[in-house]
Amino acid sequence: MKSYELAAACEHLGLEPQKPGEDPFSSKRIYVRARLQKKTLSELVDIARQVISEYGDTDLQALVGSLGARGVDGEMKNLIFAADGPKPQIVLPDAISNTIRIAS
Repeated sequence: MKSYELAAACEHLGLEPQKPGEDPFSSKRIYVRARLQKKTLSELVDIARQVISEYGDTDLQALVGSLGARGVDGEMKNLIFAADGPKPQIVLPDAISNTIRIAS
């Protein structure tokens, strides 16, 4: 990407407008890093996914993929049932937050 296109591309990705003194012409890498500095990890991952989708980048894809599964916030649940006898019926009253109920 050309230096003169970078400010608009950053804004398109949801970053704040360019501030006075920020200059993508001296170093694009430093310019982008400065604009991402105050973002949370979750925001950075969202931006990275958008960059991958719109521009493609196999190295960035591998990095984002190494972060593991990402989904609804909450506690991880492992369900383990013994092999002997019938397994209970599991009901998901709230599938979005992974709330389960054992029916039998």
